[in-house]
Amino acid sequence: MHIFAESFDYKSANIYDILANVLEYSAKVNCPSAKFELLKVKAPDTTGHERACTSNTVKLDEWVKVVEETNDDVILMDCDMLILGDLSSVFKDHEFDIALCQRTKNVQKRMPFNGGIVFVRNTPAALEFMKLWKRINLVMYNDKVLHNRWRHTYAGMNQAAFGYIYEKEKYDAKIKFLSCKIYNCCREDWPQVDSKTKVIHIKSQLRRAVINASPDRFTIKAYNKWYNMADAGGIDTRFYKMQSSRQCQPVKGNRKQYRRKVFVYESYDDYLKIQKNASLERVGITWTQKDKIAYLCKNYLSLKFKKIKSGICHGARKENEILWFKSALKGCDVIGTDIIDRASNTLGLVQWDFNKENKDWQKRFDFVFSNSLNHSPDPKTTLYAWISQIKLSGIIIVEFNPQIETTLNKVSCFTFSIADLINDVREWTSGKYQVTQKIEFPAMKKSNAKNKTSYLIIERMNKDV
Repeated sequence: MHIFAESFDYKSANIYDILANVLEYSAKVNCPSAKFELLKVKAPDTTGHERACTSNTVKLDEWVKVVEETNDDVILMDCDMLILGDLSSVFKDHEFDIALCQRTKNVQKRMPFNGGIVFVRNTPAALEFMKLWKRINLVMYNDKVLHNRWRHTYAGMNQAAFGYIYEKEKYDAKIKFLSCKIYNCCREDWPQVDSKTKVIHIKSQLRRAVINASPDRFTIKAYNKWYNMADAGGIDTRFYKMQSSRQCQPVKGNRKQYRRKVFVYESYDDYLKIQKNASLERVGITWTQKDKIAYLCKNYLSLKFKKIKSGICHGARKENEILWFKSALKGCDVIGTDIIDRASNTLGLVQWDFNKENKDWQKRFDFVFSNSLNHSPDPKTTLYAWISQIKLSGIIIVEFNPQIETTLNKVSCFTFSIADLINDVREWTSGKYQVTQKIEFPAMKKSNAKNKTSYLIIERMNKDV
């Protein structure tokens, strides 16, 4: 079995080079018996045509060439893909000459299938179909009226030509449609990426998330899979685009451009003194709100756990958070911590420095909740302390509000972006723990949309050990 991917040599950026490098590494890891070849093609002249239409026409020409020249079963792929499982089973388990992936039902009316990966069996019928596909594609490329008519249903360039053939032309090849969710995971399936997913398409919204290190709740699972693979392969993921000066500039928001900052104290005693004084001054203030806790419990915690028994709120300052969690999660034993002495006189609140481990809390809780990570002088140490307190199936919930988390001072001593935390958690724990979800709580007012609260869910990747 041969796997061919194609990348155009655009001098203005290295985005597709990096995507292709990660794809190649993922193929070597997950399809060890396959021969992978990256086709590096000169960027085409797009004068008079859309760039995507020209690129896809050239791509199809190259695909037909490799099918003609290769005496073996072939997988043709865009370079913005990620392989998560062995693909040889497709040829063993299914009867076909040509196989494409059918989109999930909710988008089938707009885009019946996606042509980012094509399985071609080594048969005369498959070769003839590929030649027919190339010919019809070229006709459409030169006839925009015809192309637009079929593009409306099938989208794209190659897909429109394939759709025309599928409906209008006669051919001997046996066509098979596979599940996009498994073999070409696109936008509608990104939130459901799981152990059955074998290929992820790093397209559109997900590609932007990868490049800009800005995943959202739809892309975060697929985003983590891509960066896990890139990190495992030791691949440099510093994306750049060429500016008018012809100087390489990092893409804005790239994960190598950290916004994370930590305030440096004279000593740890100095840190404790400042935090205790600040906590005493703000003892009547609770940043977390009751409706947000209720939203989190109803829309996530109650669905994730069959029965949630215990939780801890770090940096709670008052008992409000504790009572709100107990009210929303009936029967759940919830305690809280705060750094000030009077914490031990408040119902359910324990005086404790949340940066430290506590032997009595080892693997005790189903969840750790905090909106106070910005008060940690050493977030890596703090994260490990919290990890030690959750069960193998437990989670850490970090409340993130840009209005609070972006100001660095001696009290709010750790500032970070969501992308920073996603990448830091993975790197600090060598991928054992990751931010797996971003749960958004809608802002109360549209004018405040930029400051809406998010809950970042951190959990163990392998819960069996």
